[in-house]
Amino acid sequence: MAITTKIAWTALAVVSFIPAAHAGSMTYLTTFNKTDNIYTNLNQEFPNTGPGVPGSGTGVPNATFLFDPATFNPAGLVAGSNLANNGIDFMLASNSTGQDFAESDFSTTNAPLTITSNVAGVTAAYLLTAAYFGVNFDVTFNGTGGATETFVVDSSLGGAPDFCHPDLINAATAQNGSLTNNVFDQTVLQVSDNTDGCGTGNTGLGGATVTNSLYEQTFLLNSSFAGQNLLSTVIQNTTPFNRGFDLLVFGETVAGASSSPSAPEPATGFLALGAFALAIVARRRRSN
Repeated sequence: MAITTKIAWTALAVVSFIPAAHAGSMTYLTTFNKTDNIYTNLNQEFPNTGPGVPGSGTGVPNATFLFDPATFNPAGLVAGSNLANNGIDFMLASNSTGQDFAESDFSTTNAPLTITSNVAGVTAAYLLTAAYFGVNFDVTFNGTGGATETFVVDSSLGGAPDFCHPDLINAATAQNGSLTNNVFDQTVLQVSDNTDGCGTGNTGLGGATVTNSLYEQTFLLNSSFAGQNLLSTVIQNTTPFNRGFDLLVFGETVAGASSSPSAPEPATGFLALGAFALAIVARRRRSN
């Protein structure tokens, strides 16, 4: 399994209610079943691993792209749409046939998407998602020593909305007995353009200008994972069977025990969450 680790420092947040991240590692989990292509079927201005023929479902094989929300600046960027400005980024990776995201059709099998790993000292995990028509889902994390924790991302948070959905999401809840918020559901990117595949699955048929969105979910793991490796992330769509209500998963990033992952509290009225200065000092790729 290919895993990429990045070491970073994040400066103090300029808004007092946002805890700052300290020095630590982020590991990108990119090896999971990919079924479709961002550029050809969703939006050509989304972060992606390379161009392809619109509607084909395939793009550039064996390619990667590091999506850093703090610096990603496409032509159609909607200013202020990154409500998850917490210093986390994601590695997008295509497979040998040029597919770079999972489009899980739960309408027939309801099978979960499992992202396997073997990362030590994970304290927080982050997903980059969207959906067709909007879905709710559960995420279960499993450790090598038997630790397990399940989080619910449902309508109380915003779920994973349709990627054509124009609304901003900025919500948090406390789950599994936590005394503070440990699940966050936030918009991480919006673009407004006509290079999308809304309602068609073909970016050549976008038509009128619409707003397309990506979302980030943050999960702060409990102390039972201390001393264990994260073994798997199991993502289960909980939306009632209805063809087309698919969850789109683009990537997962996990933070190591040596860091204090930033988990911004939602701001009232969707105020901007402040700016972080992120300096990347090293990036390593290793095979596990």
